[in-house]
Amino acid sequence: MNHDEAPMDFYEEDEETQLISRCHHEAAHAVFAYHAGLEIFSVVAEEEGGRCDINLPEYREYSSPGELACFCLAGAYAAVLATTLFYHPDSEDVSLEWLREKADKTPEGDAYWALVYMERMTSYGDPSDDINEVHASVLKTLAESVEDRWLEIEAVAFALMRRGRLDGQEVVEIIRASAAGVTRRSSGAKRKRLLRRGTRPHLGADRSR
Repeated sequence: MNHDEAPMDFYEEDEETQLISRCHHEAAHAVFAYHAGLEIFSVVAEEEGGRCDINLPEYREYSSPGELACFCLAGAYAAVLATTLFYHPDSEDVSLEWLREKADKTPEGDAYWALVYMERMTSYGDPSDDINEVHASVLKTLAESVEDRWLEIEAVAFALMRRGRLDGQEVVEIIRASAAGVTRRSSGAKRKRLLRRGTRPHLGADRSR
């Protein structure tokens, strides 16, 4: 799967910010792949680019296309959160028009496959469901899932910043260790959210590859 490296067209010239964005992008893909039960081969985030290699099933053979749609969009979503520290992309940032434009620019990339899986969802359940309703449902689930899994995403991203590459088993161990750490916290002490909704960040040049 090819990645739209620029997160929702958010652009920063600073190299450190670009690395933070790239590491969180690939980390989010890995975490979502783990929760979808997909095999992770490796995750790479370096100056030259990033990649999350997984055993992705044929979409016709997978019973939860919505889960795969979230997997596809999680990277870009997490990159925005990591580089702004507060901004949650909304339906304007991740509109169907935006996805179609990205899909045209990067064949078989994140946006392309997200659209494939969402189109697949329209054939499930109530035949009155249309792509707009599915799109809204996917974005809602994505936002909730990224927040729920944020500590796991950060843990993998920080490891990528230090090492540049992780194999699948290392990713799984990091995720499980992070999840265990959350479980051990006092149930009465609710974690203060780092990610808060805020104003729209500056949207700049398109760096998709």
